[in-house]
Amino acid sequence: HYYSGECNNADSILEFYANNYNNEKLDRRFLAITHSRIKMNRSVAESELFLRAWENRLTDLPSHARYYLYAAKCRDILNTNRDSANWYINQMLKVPDLNQLDSMTAYELRGISFYFDGMIDSALVHMKKGYEISLKQNYDKVIGAFATSLGGLYSLSGQSQSATEYLLRALSYDSTNTVLINNLASVLILENRYEEAEKLLKKYPKKLDKSNKDAGTLNYKLTFVHLNQKLKNWEVSRKWLRNIGSDEIP
Repeated sequence: HYYSGECNNADSILEFYANNYNNEKLDRRFLAITHSRIKMNRSVAESELFLRAWENRLTDLPSHARYYLYAAKCRDILNTNRDSANWYINQMLKVPDLNQLDSMTAYELRGISFYFDGMIDSALVHMKKGYEISLKQNYDKVIGAFATSLGGLYSLSGQSQSATEYLLRALSYDSTNTVLINNLASVLILENRYEEAEKLLKKYPKKLDKSNKDAGTLNYKLTFVHLNQKLKNWEVSRKWLRNIGSDEIP
């Protein structure tokens, strides 16, 4: 309804949530999801207006609405203002009446914050806690996301075996994620598991953006070159290095 223009304002969305938040079919993260979609599909300015209206309605909403408001504000500044982002995370943890699914968001955001600060071990600790909760709750929507993050963090810390383990788990939840496939292939190459990396890349989705505007396409080509260098296929490697900016796909 929001995107069709039938209730194109924040107040109507907040009114709907205030009247229906007790409905078990309605995701507790409803307002946070709505905010992220407005930001992605409409504009940053419009998403900020939504946040402002959300904050003004907190007295009519359950406590977890405050928790997800802080989470949304944290995400907006996590990469640019870490002190303020960490303040929001601390405020999230003070909100009463949270359940385990709620707490996953705080662990995720804290893990990302530690990653940005270069504290990989601390990031791993928090991402693992979030991952363990998602497993206990059998929450498929986020198990794959946490496994992807853990795979990347283990790779950065030089623990390629653990990285492979978590990336394979993530792939079982999201088999068409091109970034994930590319990251897993890169880790397999680091482990000298060239045959497995080659098989994985052959399964790579063919609908890549030939305009090269998508980073996934460029990363795929670079990983393909890296693999062929390891296999000593110098002619193939040189060919794709020369044509890295072309619209051809290996």
